[in-house]
Amino acid sequence: MRSRTALRVLAGIGILVLSATVAQAGGGGSSPTPLASFYVCQGISKDTASGQVVDVDFSFFGANLQSVTIGSGVLACAAARLFPGGTVHSPCPAPFGTTCNEINPNPNPLPGLDEQLKCYSFSGTRSAGSPPSTVWNVTDQLFAGVDFGVQVNQLHFICAPATFAFPQ
Repeated sequence: MRSRTALRVLAGIGILVLSATVAQAGGGGSSPTPLASFYVCQGISKDTASGQVVDVDFSFFGANLQSVTIGSGVLACAAARLFPGGTVHSPCPAPFGTTCNEINPNPNPLPGLDEQLKCYSFSGTRSAGSPPSTVWNVTDQLFAGVDFGVQVNQLHFICAPATFAFPQ
């Protein structure tokens, strides 16, 4: 059961990487571009299986699969801004006379760099305030139509653009 959950999480992260790369590249046919955001990913449930069949090609990690049937969504990820812990958050670009302290998700936006994601588990406390809705209607490129009533659960990962390279 644990390995099945881990496989689903990895599949969800892979879909995120593919969809983010396609979105930034303008829809396909061109080379992937560096990712330009951090992401926070939460588990989702009550999601309906897509059933769409796709071929996965040119995956960085070698997952070139044919006739893959897309199942249910497992993660909901959104772009996020990160700041050093315990600081006053000053986003970039900073207003005149102030200094931003937002962490740059992609300090070296060069082709071939930061085209993958590395996701981290974490520990911490939620800030005070009312949480956003936990039930959403979702539309994406792998589900035909609107997936109604998707339940967003606990925050699982914080992901950053990354460059994976073979050891020298």
